[in-house]
Amino acid sequence: MGMGKTPRPQFLKPDDVITLGIERLGEQKQTVFAQDPKLIHG
Repeated sequence: MGMGKTPRPQFLKPDDVITLGIERLGEQKQTVFAQDPKLIHG
């Protein structure tokens, strides 16, 4: 992911799911959402 990928950068998009797991500890999943500026700036 990101700018270092060749031949073309690849970035996370809304609805992408990131899964991180550690053996015998568990895993977590995060879903990417589009930014809503109104939620950040009020």
